[in-house]
Amino acid sequence: MIFRLYGFVIESADLLERLTPISPRKVDAEIQRVSHPKSFSQPSDWFMNWTLPGGEPWLSCAKTNTGYLLRFNQLADFEIDKTGGEIICRPRPGIPEDTIQHLLLDQVIPLVINLRGG
Repeated sequence: MIFRLYGFVIESADLLERLTPISPRKVDAEIQRVSHPKSFSQPSDWFMNWTLPGGEPWLSCAKTNTGYLLRFNQLADFEIDKTGGEIICRPRPGIPEDTIQHLLLDQVIPLVINLRGG
């Protein structure tokens, strides 16, 4: 299904089900979920770490050979290719779907739009 968010057109089979789909058009990025224990590219450079007020990690960002890795502590990892055209989501077991959608809509997609110059 295809969706528009912040002027950005995204294709996702199963991660944005609560949004209203739009008619087919040129897609800016595709989002895929992987649930098997595939490991992402190994980070070569962790360049940003955000923590919660209590000091526990919230988000860590790293460069990889293929793009970027966003790690939301104990929730999910998102691998983004260098162009921002592909987002791969690997949620941790048992994380609610609402949490994954929140991370995508409020954290990951805005960062990808920024990566693409938006």
